[in-house]
Amino acid sequence: MKKSRAYQPDLIQSLRDSREAAEYLSAALEEDDTELFLLALRNVAEAQGGVAQLADKAKNRRRDGGRS
Repeated sequence: MKKSRAYQPDLIQSLRDSREAAEYLSAALEEDDTELFLLALRNVAEAQGGVAQLADKAKNRRRDGGRS
């Protein structure tokens, strides 16, 4: 029997890309499940370096007029 591989490290790696993270959050939001969305948000925050770093990125985007 083939051993399964943990998906979390690969997921976090893919969510470091802001477009991938946005699509992931949109898909989670479409499910209309608050717990699922919060889990997705936690995964994106982890991938982006934690909540504080994610907040700094968001603040910088607002300051720069929304440009990446």
